[in-house]
Amino acid sequence: MKIYRLTRCLCTNPNARAFSDLSARQGYYIRAENEDEALRQMAKDFPNESQFTCHEWHG
Repeated sequence: MKIYRLTRCLCTNPNARAFSDLSARQGYYIRAENEDEALRQMAKDFPNESQFTCHEWHG
């Protein structure tokens, strides 16, 4: 399994904490077999969002 770093894209809901707090939408690390699986997990955790960045983590 690999580790992927995922970042939530800009939150457009001004009532959401992530709208003004960058730490609320960045730096999620997910163990997954591949990038698609990591994105599916992130989408499950944030069902109201549809765009994320995903990069394999080499830290």
